[in-house]
Amino acid sequence: MSRNIRPEHRRLTLQEIEELVDEWTPEPLGVPLTPEEQSDLASVPMVSGPNGPRPKLNTGKQVLNLASFNFTGLAGNETIKERAIETLRKYGVGSCGPPSFYGTVGMSVALHRIPRRRNEHPQTYTWTSSVT
Repeated sequence: MSRNIRPEHRRLTLQEIEELVDEWTPEPLGVPLTPEEQSDLASVPMVSGPNGPRPKLNTGKQVLNLASFNFTGLAGNETIKERAIETLRKYGVGSCGPPSFYGTVGMSVALHRIPRRRNEHPQTYTWTSSVT
């Protein structure tokens, strides 16, 4: 039978802690940038100020932020919020929407019939998938 033997621990004094902190030198997380890399990095525009659908860069230029799900700025629009809530209450929400798994929602049926009604593609089959 083995016993769990823990080494003796002693508390460091405040002075010992201060000395250890003073002696400690952090290691760099990466290699230093070359002058060329520093120049390249300095030329990259950065967002200056609050981020949003139309942020300003440090160059003064205003740009469209396509790296956001709110690039249109509609997320804060009260009318959009109200319509989204109405739509969720009417149609519900799920983690995915294949009819064979969750069943078919009336809106999906209507959407799938659009190409056939226009006689553009009478043999059309619409597959609900985020991949296609």
